Amino acid sequence: MKNGNETGVDCGGSCPACVPYVLGPPNTSTSVQNACTNGGDVSYICPRFMLFSGEMKQAAADDAAAHGWPAGAFNYGVATLNGAACCACYQIVYGALENNQFDYTPPKPLIIQNFNTGGANNAFDVFMGKGGEGAQTNGCSQLYTDYPSIGEPNGGGVRASSISACGMSESSLASAACVSAIAGDCDQIQASSSYVTTTTRTSCVEANTAGSLYHDNWNVRARQVECPAALTEVTGCKPNAGGNPQPDPTVQTVGQASSWGTYSTTTMEDCCKPSCAWPGNVNNTQAPWSAMYQCDGSGNPMHN
Repeated sequence: MKNGNETGVDCGGSCPACVPYVLGPPNTSTSVQNACTNGGDVSYICPRFMLFSGEMKQAAADDAAAHGWPAGAFNYGVATLNGAACCACYQIVYGALENNQFDYTPPKPLIIQNFNTGGANNAFDVFMGKGGEGAQTNGCSQLYTDYPSIGEPNGGGVRASSISACGMSESSLASAACVSAIAGDCDQIQASSSYVTTTTRTSCVEANTAGSLYHDNWNVRARQVECPAALTEVTGCKPNAGGNPQPDPTVQTVGQASSWGTYSTTTMEDCCKPSCAWPGNVNNTQAPWSAMYQCDGSGNPMHN
């Protein structure tokens, strides 16, 4: 749903309420500092950027309807790829887990937008609830009233493969014991804003489920694509067309993407204001959509 308008998608029976996500252009004032490094007037990364946020789910559904893609062909998110331009988009197709002791089904392809600079070489660091906090520990301790230390600082956060109840197979991952253990860990996340709490917990849980296990490290294939319109409405950053291919919903396996680049994935949530929310780091965009949103402590994007 964009600006309150139905997309025309018939989901059968009773449809859930659409999630509005279209706002004005991002506020690109440099006077708002990064919560991870400064006090006073600060901002954070927006929870709406998380994998499985309500906004990302709605945007993926809206783009699928607009392009005639099969429903659910992609999930949407943001990630860091070292050397990639701010706000560039990529289609990522999942293959085998880096830890080949586990027998889990690869998740469906992602369309991501690059939201940060730096990161590991040849790895997409995907933003999701209770991902790996890494060395930047100042942001989440401010955004949340309780942010558990599970899997930190460099253990990937809440991760099913690190939970004994989840075992090493797809069936054990889907077991009641595993589901309960993951929910118990993710539900320790608490913020003063109910929106921030709910969005983060949902992302944490749904990225650790059978068939959607983005919370582990995978070997993937990827290529740069044109950014889907609704995804850029969620992030606020709209690159100019770059002559890249459109996302291809028929490419769902690494075999079908064998000619694409070889990468891996990691996970992150450090809560810091993204590098790509600073307009000086972003080039070649559709003015005034010249940077990613930054959010206040309640998860509200700062926009004009």
